[in-house]
Amino acid sequence: GHGRLAFAPAHCDPAAFGVAGRRSFPSIPPGKMMRFGRSRTWPGVLALVALMLLSAGGAEAGSDVCQALGVRVTEVKLDGPVQDIVWLTGGVVLIITKEHTLYRSADDGRTFANVNEQLEDSETEESAVRNGVLAMHPSDADPHRVFFKGGGKVHWVTENGGRTFTTLRPGLALHEVKLHATEPDAVLATKLSDVCLGLSTSGFCFQSLYVSYDFGRHWKEVVQYVQQFAWGPHSSTVVYSAFGAGVAGHQFLQDTKDLNVYRSSDMFRKGGEHMRMVVKRGVGFKVSKSGVYVAVGGDDGTMQLFQSRDDAQSFLPVVFPSELKETRYTILDEDNGAVFISVEHPKDADADATATHPSVTVGDIYASVADGEVLFKDDFEAGLNFWRGRHRLAVPAHASVVDDPLCKEGMGCRGK
Repeated sequence: GHGRLAFAPAHCDPAAFGVAGRRSFPSIPPGKMMRFGRSRTWPGVLALVALMLLSAGGAEAGSDVCQALGVRVTEVKLDGPVQDIVWLTGGVVLIITKEHTLYRSADDGRTFANVNEQLEDSETEESAVRNGVLAMHPSDADPHRVFFKGGGKVHWVTENGGRTFTTLRPGLALHEVKLHATEPDAVLATKLSDVCLGLSTSGFCFQSLYVSYDFGRHWKEVVQYVQQFAWGPHSSTVVYSAFGAGVAGHQFLQDTKDLNVYRSSDMFRKGGEHMRMVVKRGVGFKVSKSGVYVAVGGDDGTMQLFQSRDDAQSFLPVVFPSELKETRYTILDEDNGAVFISVEHPKDADADATATHPSVTVGDIYASVADGEVLFKDDFEAGLNFWRGRHRLAVPAHASVVDDPLCKEGMGCRGK
């Protein structure tokens, strides 16, 4: 039941480890890590291969193979299975184990040291929570920064690749943490109420959204009953979904009809002054390279997809080549602007199957042209059909246009 981890050079053939064609490596004894390396510049040569759950006894054979190829093999002992790895600049590698222990290597992974003793209060037990390091969040804005979420109300940060650590005591048991992509000091995080954590029987279970402008040293609560949150396309924008004003009771008992998508244009710096609802009944959203997508719930349990290309200020319905009864979306966008969407929905050709088994859904794959506006369908049965541009009647007769959420009493209307 223990996970095993291996590093291997890209030219070290997995087939040489005993099973031809398997994209995995032989098992490593529980609580140990095998590191394979040929030079001091291995981050450019090696690849993280797999967390493995294979039978014991193959590590020695694999080591012999790599040694025969002139590859150095180093065994690193840890206190448990590896949970996460973070690669930093300057040859620094950070690992946390399932035992919530933090290890650091400053020599490209050749040796690791347990650095939990440098984390103040990392061994302190708190009621209903586990101590130690639960998660690592490296900063895209600063390659030397990492936020370490603790199991209780104490957390840590490093601003120099783990040479030193700063202890944070905000008194918050953080749930989900998201660092800003370009602003190194900006952090968003959610916190579950004490009722959710079993620390209190008074009040309700709900989730609150907090923001920090100084890398976690101080926090401000900005929204309660928040369901989902993300940094927006613009550097100062935050997109989040929450249950409407006046909501009461446990969050998990709320009706999704009361769930809306909101936008803050200034990272909540001026409170409600720059916070506004942009989509009603938005049951889920995704911020992507091509814009912000929001799934809007219908009365019959289906969903319609809307997209914003102006920093979540206004939304238009995504146009599909035929009318769909959507149940779920999966969105993947590429750097070149292409967007692929998997849509689960009942299919007329399978009416008998879906009638007998109402839970059965069929997924179709849709892809957009480079601007992400008009979609074409590939159902892998009828071939590929293209809908490109308005001159090809891309907008079907059933399509509708959503009201501009910023248009109020004739002011701020954008004509969409």
